[in-house]
Amino acid sequence: MSTPRTKEIIAAAAKLFKAKGYHATTIQDVADEVGMLKGSLYYHIKSKEELLYLVTKEPIRELIERQKKLMESDWSPQQKILEFIRLHLRAFDENYPHMFVFLQEKASLSEPVQAEVAGIHFRYEALLEAILHQGVDGGHFRRELDLKMMAFSILGMCNWMFKWYSKGGRLTIEEIGHHMAEIILNGITTRIL
Repeated sequence: MSTPRTKEIIAAAAKLFKAKGYHATTIQDVADEVGMLKGSLYYHIKSKEELLYLVTKEPIRELIERQKKLMESDWSPQQKILEFIRLHLRAFDENYPHMFVFLQEKASLSEPVQAEVAGIHFRYEALLEAILHQGVDGGHFRRELDLKMMAFSILGMCNWMFKWYSKGGRLTIEEIGHHMAEIILNGITTRIL
């Protein structure tokens, strides 16, 4: 369990990794940011790579738990897609810059850690794919859709926010989510000709 000091270190690292990049940020930079000696920092973390992993571990875990509850709801597939996108974007907004750093820097993780993260991604994508399956099976979504490609497309659209999103910008996170969901649902919903 993280201590308040460890959470402070993780938040400082997220801020620095976003501003300078993971490779350009040193452990000394993080220690300076939280006002402690570099050696003392190692009491809370083992390495810079562990710090990168910790920056996103908790936000991703929380997001998966929220999406699992959504999956178990009795909402329509269209409502689930809308809420899936809203939850994803809300997590991005609430955990900014942590999620930004994850999307920008995940390739910097070592192979074993990347494999662990890939497993998390697989479970997350599977939740979205299951919603799409429900929609196709219930006649709500077009049968000819490649559901795996569609899941990747939705997540790609949502995740690309790290390139352009500005917290407190022109559109709220709810407005962005609504527009994205509208684009997606207009493309996948069945139509009676």
